[in-house]
Amino acid sequence: MPGRDGTGPLGQGPLTGRGLGRCRKHRDIANISREEQRKILQSQLEQLEREKENIIRKINELKD
Repeated sequence: MPGRDGTGPLGQGPLTGRGLGRCRKHRDIANISREEQRKILQSQLEQLEREKENIIRKINELKD
């Protein structure tokens, strides 16, 4: 996490990254509720969709 300020990798808050950083040890998904797991996974899916849109946009820009 840039800055180690608790905002997550893109400033979207904690638990919005891929769980590869220092906070991973605090993110034991087996110990949280199913609803919280669903929220985390939904957030990750939304982030992946935004990344996909950005990649498609960049590819299209390179076509011009």
